[in-house]
Amino acid sequence: MQEEMNGYTQLDLFSTNFQIPESTSKPMGESVIYKKYGISKVGNLSKLDQDSHTDLWSLFHQISQFIYLNGEWTWSDCLEAAKFLYPYLGFITAVSDEMEFNVSPVKNVVSLSSKEIQDLGLLAGRYSTYDYAIKLVLEKYDGKRHYLVLTDDFSKLEQMGTTFIYSGSNYNFTYISKGLLIGFAKLIKDILNEADKASNINPKRLWELLESLCSGKRSVNYLRYQRYNNSTWMNPDSLKLAMIYANKLGHKFSDLNDGPRAFQFVKSYLGKAYSQIFMQHREDNLVSICNTKSWNTQSSLNPAMLTYLYSSPLRQYFTQLQFDNNIATNELKSLEETLIDLMKILPKGKVLPVLRIKNIGHRSKNSLYLEAQNQIVIDMRRKYVDHEWRNGISTFVHQYGHYIDYQFTNKETPLSVQQSFSAVVRTVSDKLKNSKLDNKLVREHNLYAPTEIFAVSFELYLFYLGIQTKAMLSERSYLKQSYFNVFNECKVEIIKYFDNLFPELKVKVNQSAQETA
Repeated sequence: MQEEMNGYTQLDLFSTNFQIPESTSKPMGESVIYKKYGISKVGNLSKLDQDSHTDLWSLFHQISQFIYLNGEWTWSDCLEAAKFLYPYLGFITAVSDEMEFNVSPVKNVVSLSSKEIQDLGLLAGRYSTYDYAIKLVLEKYDGKRHYLVLTDDFSKLEQMGTTFIYSGSNYNFTYISKGLLIGFAKLIKDILNEADKASNINPKRLWELLESLCSGKRSVNYLRYQRYNNSTWMNPDSLKLAMIYANKLGHKFSDLNDGPRAFQFVKSYLGKAYSQIFMQHREDNLVSICNTKSWNTQSSLNPAMLTYLYSSPLRQYFTQLQFDNNIATNELKSLEETLIDLMKILPKGKVLPVLRIKNIGHRSKNSLYLEAQNQIVIDMRRKYVDHEWRNGISTFVHQYGHYIDYQFTNKETPLSVQQSFSAVVRTVSDKLKNSKLDNKLVREHNLYAPTEIFAVSFELYLFYLGIQTKAMLSERSYLKQSYFNVFNECKVEIIKYFDNLFPELKVKVNQSAQETA
């Protein structure tokens, strides 16, 4: 690439080996959301578009349906799910503290033949097209025969919201849909795995809550746990009185908090799973873009462009500059002037990003951040996006927000899914759901993905600080554009978060304004 000659460095202007190799991001099947639920795709996101943050059952139900709709399941999966879910489907009415909640009491599951189903009177009736029955054989016979009926008879299932239970003197039946059977099993299995890591979750209270979520939103058990949804009554004074009362009765005070703790644990888990699904959907979209023919097409750079790669002052702010396409000299100069002024004040991580100029083969994408490669990709061509013409440089700050999200964390997770940012995510998500925004627009911009909420919030924060640059959208966009209006309602939370994250940034902005005044 470079050759030393008598103390001088000579550039090989006609070499194209300057380009960094493409990093390979994790295959979809190896990503977290795919592994823990066994799904094969991330689609059907409309199932998650309802207001679920205030209703635990709805969120539990929707994620379960999402899991089923995005997997390729067999009858063996149904049998395995039936065996695992037995304790949560109404067959057990009372439990002792000694019960092993992570071990199914089912010894074997048996598919019933058509003749056996007919003898049981379980043929598809007026409101269903099929009834498949599974016999559950216990390790210890409890005096009853247990059957799980997979049905699409929703007139039965909707009585409680999820399942229908019918019991006799020596038998009982639980009716459930195939989708919820598999979805519940996959979801509960992972909840239990996470509960084991938490170590402070009471197994009995967790079982009661999960059993109530499987039973349905109109079941007595679930209604009992709903009192924990609003725990404002659990203030210091009420807890002090509860402790005195518990001591008088000879109970451990910690036991009184086991129910609320289990409720908050499951609520937190489902909220995190909800976010992970939208984060994975965004990542899959990026993978799809990067697998297109146009993405892998590169131009031969002219000597002037190659020389620029080694002489640009932008090199101090980026790990590497990469140009996949030639751009006009005036565009190059504008890019350089815009970014140098901005990069003087922007926060910088331990690892600087790669700046990549490339034609993105997507009608509405003029910039990307690829976290696996730590690349900010800019398309300099003008595209008509959100009712205005833009080029990629105007969305640089947005992509820099993604860079901060992924590179400024000291944990395995991005800043956007950590507790400190959760108030912003929750507030924005709730306002999005209650807004009149077109769902197509919301999904097109992946606005439910926490990293998108983070990136939009970051560019708005700079706008609130008074920064004006070609690397951001116009003032009119931030004040008038539909989805920015939703974020502007969260201005106080956004400013508070980024003031705490970057206390020196506001000072730099003010100093820069004084210098240019």
